[in-house]
Amino acid sequence: MNRPHCGNADFQLARMGMGKWSGSSLTWSLRSHPQQLSRERALALIQKAFDAWSVHIPLQIKACSTCKADFTIEAGSYQHGCNGGSFDGPNGVLAHAFLPTDGRIHFDADEPWTEESNGGGINFYSVAVHEIGHALGLNHNNNQNSIMFPSYIPSLNVHTLPDIDRRSIQEVYGASNGGGSNPSEPDACK
Repeated sequence: MNRPHCGNADFQLARMGMGKWSGSSLTWSLRSHPQQLSRERALALIQKAFDAWSVHIPLQIKACSTCKADFTIEAGSYQHGCNGGSFDGPNGVLAHAFLPTDGRIHFDADEPWTEESNGGGINFYSVAVHEIGHALGLNHNNNQNSIMFPSYIPSLNVHTLPDIDRRSIQEVYGASNGGGSNPSEPDACK
């Protein structure tokens, strides 16, 4: 655990059990974002991360700026007003998320967030895909090719969700019926 990693404890997730969201249409909102990314880039990367999952399951998950969202996303430092744990500065705990139907997803604001997979920074999109997996009900996975592996692996290509993760999320929600998010509708509440 010397590598940058997820803040969700395996035993906590196993003890709480896997849950799932009811309904087929969910919303998310961005309350705060890492300073290294513009708000617009953070919004686009988070939607892309939700889409990585929703394309495989019968859920539509869209951004919502004007309603009470199912998922709330924030960046914070150290003790950040969360009963689920604190952050520790750069290169430790990167983020954590809460299981369904809590919906909170938190990123450590002190990490060197980037859009790139190399260059020494932490790829925001990759970590978002991982944490959204937790928020959808998945536990960590011991397979290093899985996005749900607890340690951050910079070289993992998450532009296509690994098969192990696709199968895991489909065990919870079933396979997509052709739904998923519609990028042409940026705000589900409008």
